[in-house]
Amino acid sequence: MTYRYCNILTVVFVCLIYSSGLPVLYPIACLYFGVVYLCDKYMLFRWYKQPAVLDGHIALNSLEWFKFALLAHVICGSIMYSSSEILTTEETEAWLKDHWEDALEGAGLG
Repeated sequence: MTYRYCNILTVVFVCLIYSSGLPVLYPIACLYFGVVYLCDKYMLFRWYKQPAVLDGHIALNSLEWFKFALLAHVICGSIMYSSSEILTTEETEAWLKDHWEDALEGAGLG
């Protein structure tokens, strides 16, 4: 059980740290958690023996780590969004003018 929690926390941390720069990680993580859920459900009903008696200590301890994952997400997202190499306003503005000039003029913004 502890190894499963470690794997889940690793995926959550990696997804939250890098997802500001790579938004495709959200659907990948969702797919991962869906597959893990279905596999665990199948294995629980068909394969696993009676589990050892566990209390909620591991689950509550894991919830404490989510605070750090959220903090890491905010810090890494701030770094990624403030980097001029990743998000440049000049290129974005030029791209918008090239591709949306008619729409901007029609809306009275151009």
